[in-house]
Amino acid sequence: MATKQGYDLTKLGVQVVFSTAEVLYDRQRETIGRFFGGVPVVDSYGSREGGFICHECPEGKYHVMDPNYIIEYLKNGTPVGPGEDGEVVLTHLDAWGMPFIRYRTGDVAQPDQDGWKCGRTWSVIKNIKGRTTDFIVTPDGRWQHALSVIYVVRDIEGVDEFKILQHDVDDVEVLVKLHENLYPGDGDARIVAGLKKRMGDDVKVTVSHVSSIPRDASGKFRYVVSKVGAFER
Repeated sequence: MATKQGYDLTKLGVQVVFSTAEVLYDRQRETIGRFFGGVPVVDSYGSREGGFICHECPEGKYHVMDPNYIIEYLKNGTPVGPGEDGEVVLTHLDAWGMPFIRYRTGDVAQPDQDGWKCGRTWSVIKNIKGRTTDFIVTPDGRWQHALSVIYVVRDIEGVDEFKILQHDVDDVEVLVKLHENLYPGDGDARIVAGLKKRMGDDVKVTVSHVSSIPRDASGKFRYVVSKVGAFER
């Protein structure tokens, strides 16, 4: 956006870019660093409840702030080994006002082996899979943030829960759990029209009324799941 508006970000004198919140993908890291003049992009992982849990070192490893946190990686209540997926369970040693003891974050990640050549001795976390937001890919190749389609369904009264599934670039299914007394008679039509407006008239949109919508393995609820977006990333 800045480039399209004629701004030269290399003249700002930025020495390093720090990122957090959403997952940082390689193509994003390369693009951000390049547009700021080839500066390093350093990522961090944290949570709203726990704050910054780990930071990336120059070797690209995510080191946990061990003096402040105890991190467990559990699957069905059992610790997993290095390279295995487990839920991140957080004990915050500095949360004096509101203690967090073995708090289940809902994020899925893997414990990594310690002793990296950067010389840092704190534990390492890798393959953080929590807090990812899927993107919708349109038939003409545009990538749209999940929020652009979430609002279409969320703003309709009577929708208790919903999930948008993109099976293909031109095939979208919307699962809706309804409060029947509040859902308008034209609700399905409004969902179809809203998604077609954002994605294109050639997209097939199916609205399915369901009694329940399952959560992901992490325990979190994902409003948008795009097989196309996940494959491309």
